[in-house]
Amino acid sequence: MDKIERITLPSDPKNMSVQFPECPRSGDQVVVFSHLGKAWEISGKPDHQVFSGLDGAVMRGNRIALTGINGAGKSTLLKVITGQTAPSEGEVTLGASVRFGYFSQYSSDVLNPNRSVFEEVSDRIPYASISSVKNILGSFQFTGDDSDKKISVLSGGEKSRVMLACMLAVPVNFLILDEPTNHLDIQSRESPARSVVSF
Repeated sequence: MDKIERITLPSDPKNMSVQFPECPRSGDQVVVFSHLGKAWEISGKPDHQVFSGLDGAVMRGNRIALTGINGAGKSTLLKVITGQTAPSEGEVTLGASVRFGYFSQYSSDVLNPNRSVFEEVSDRIPYASISSVKNILGSFQFTGDDSDKKISVLSGGEKSRVMLACMLAVPVNFLILDEPTNHLDIQSRESPARSVVSF
């Protein structure tokens, strides 16, 4: 025990502070789906039916948690709603003035490993000033030289924070989050939850 190096935790750990930019009001109906179904085509085998016959709507002000076992089709449904994949049957209609931000389980895969954190976020808001981009990055715990780090050297949690910063840098009024806290620390996990509740 005497040989173990003692680690002193910082007395004031950095916390992520999510702030939503102003966005136009959406219509009362945010998204409506009718007789929605999705089947994945599998070569040489019958199509795999993920879900079918879904009818429903998301109304302005709704906060919905989509739960289920692994493989139940949660991510597939979100991909259909956001237009990442086409439904096999039925239709999805977005309401008036809806601007959605979509965070998938694999969002960090779209980050350019050769870019810096600053470059990746500023590319989403090309007309923003340097100080505005720095303020956004600071909200997601990228301060000082952290914003100059290359994407390729970031941890999974840091990449998730970059993607959240990219998504929330632009005004959105419909957030679709597919397990965004998978790689985040405890303090960072609590911040988006508090922000979405108060949104």
